Amino acid sequence: MTAGYGSTQTAQEGSNLTAGYGSTGTAGSDSSLIAGYGSTQTSGGDSSLTAGYGSTQTA
Repeated sequence: MTAGYGSTQTAQEGSNLTAGYGSTGTAGSDSSLIAGYGSTQTSGGDSSLTAGYGSTQTA
């Protein structure tokens, strides 16, 4: 996991999370999350999410 300022990330086995400022990422197994400023991402297994400014994603 790679987190920027004020980020919160929770990942299970095999997950990859990259978050920018103020992002929140929650990933299940084998997920890939890339979040920009103020994004929120929640994914289950084998998901890939890419979010820009102020985005919310659930996969």
